[in-house]
This record gives sequence, structure tokens and C-alpha cells, in this order.
Amino acid sequence: MLSLDNGGLEAKLDTASGNFEGDLTLPKSKLRFKLFGLLPASAKVVLDDIGGTNGTVRDGKVTANSQVSIKLVDVRMLGLPLLYSNSCQTVAPADVDVESGSNFDPLTGGTLTGEYTIPEFSGCGFITGFINGMVPGPGNTLELNIDRR
Repeated sequence: MLSLDNGGLEAKLDTASGNFEGDLTLPKSKLRFKLFGLLPASAKVVLDDIGGTNGTVRDGKVTANSQVSIKLVDVRMLGLPLLYSNSCQTVAPADVDVESGSNFDPLTGGTLTGEYTIPEFSGCGFITGFINGMVPGPGNTLELNIDRR
């Protein structure tokens, strides 16, 4: 499970149309997992917004889309480094769609949820095949709790 804290979305809303666009900022995070269900491993993960976030606010419901590049910058197994590089990243951005329930209030916030596919990785050296055997694929879920600042 990847947990993100204190990200941000600086958005501009066109109140007449309900459309918005903005720049998504997500902090570096650490992913902890077990290889083969046994060996403790970790990876530092960087998510970069590619091209901004676009969406709509209509009838109390928010829908949004972001394109996100995913980088693994520090991969370790049993605490030993397997990879330390800025070149291990998805070959294409992940296409992340989220939506709220029907009672989202843009003035106070609420929860957005979605599902996305993680693309294949490249630039990961000798562990590229290993990463592509474990990480990419569909069915990744996302829950965002939005607060107005």
C-alpha cells in the first residue's frame, strides 16, 4: 500500500461551466512490501503530474483526470540497495480518473475515488524485468480526501 500525505492541487474553476484545471503536487512516498510474500522490501516512489489535472464540478459531483509518471528512485531488499536512480520510471504516464459521490461540496471538500493501471517500467537496470513482473497492471485503487486550504 502506498500512502500519500499533504499533496496539493492548485486549481482554477470556471464557475459558469463547472470545468477546472490545475497542477497536482504529490510528495515522495515510501512503499513497503514483501517479495515472494517473505522478503521485506521497500521503494521510494515519486509521482509527477504530466500535463496537469482537468475535471468538472457539476450537480455536487466532481470528476477529474490526471496523467502521472511513476518513478522508483530507491529500491531495497532486506535493507540492501538494488537500485538508486532517477531513470526507473513508467514508459508512459498512468491515466488516473477519480470521482466523488453525489454530495461533494467544493467549499469544504470530500472524498474522491478511482481505479487506474500502472504501465510498464524502463530504465531500472538489471531489475527492470523483476519490477515489470510485480508492479504494472490494472486494478490499482485510489482514495483522496480533499480539504479546502
